Amino acid sequence: MPKVSVIIPNYNHADFLNRRIDSVLNQTYSDFELILLDDCSTDRSYEILLSYKDHPRVSQIVFNVKNSGSPFEQWAKGFELATGDFIWIAESDDWCESTLLENLVKPLLEDESLVLSFCQSLLVDDSGEIIYKTECHQLEQSINGRDFVASQMFGDTVLVNAGMAVFRKSSLNKIDCQYRNMKSAGDWMFWVNIALTGNVFILGKYLNYFRRNIDTVSSKAEVTGVDIEEGNKVFTFVLHKSKPVLIEQLNAIKQRLDIYFQQKKRYENKTISRNSLTSILNLCPEAKRVYRNQIIKRFIKTFIGKVVII
Repeated sequence: MPKVSVIIPNYNHADFLNRRIDSVLNQTYSDFELILLDDCSTDRSYEILLSYKDHPRVSQIVFNVKNSGSPFEQWAKGFELATGDFIWIAESDDWCESTLLENLVKPLLEDESLVLSFCQSLLVDDSGEIIYKTECHQLEQSINGRDFVASQMFGDTVLVNAGMAVFRKSSLNKIDCQYRNMKSAGDWMFWVNIALTGNVFILGKYLNYFRRNIDTVSSKAEVTGVDIEEGNKVFTFVLHKSKPVLIEQLNAIKQRLDIYFQQKKRYENKTISRNSLTSILNLCPEAKRVYRNQIIKRFIKTFIGKVVII
């Protein structure tokens, strides 16, 4: 049976580590190795991770002596250590159903054209309340990688959490590694690259759970405009690699604008807000004409505080 390399990159998630690790070790799909990585945590992570050192599924426990400053550098380290046919990045503060691997590996085994397989996710807060869930309108679907990227990964990403996906390790040899230098959209860029190496399987089941942490790299990237800037880089990458038609471009710009208006009040200053909007519209000149009236209405809504339906 093909092996899965499960990578848990951890930084200061001692309170959640046992639940995460145990949710991996309890998988119904049994042929996997577990690689535990710690990025110089300052909490109790060291002791917790070491308590698993004698478990037969744990192949590596690596403690950094200096913080890498990037979760994507930790991903890359895990990839180098992985010996499996498939890889699952199981974020350290999340957890999952015991059947996640079984459900996501099966289609990869049955169809060699598939390079990526993912399920649906629920976002929960500290009290366990579900505050967001991904959406899928089919129970199962296989889709061409280019079409998946152009329709679902162009203006925003449907892969909102690494733990919801398993991918074919061999795809790593075919991707652009610029994701490692990104602060906010590196995961989005990574999944786009992986998807473009083959076909994608989408499962409608909710098998993955991830937490909301308001003091994250992503939230800091939002207020400074880095989130928009890097998202635009992904847009440009997809534009060059997938050659989306105009309607696909306009749909993606609509998503970029939705993100902008969701975050607008959180920007540090008006210059960041103005530059972020301008940079989005410059991605597709036709978008300025198509969305001009909608943008005006949204600014009116912000100014007078009334609901405007667009």
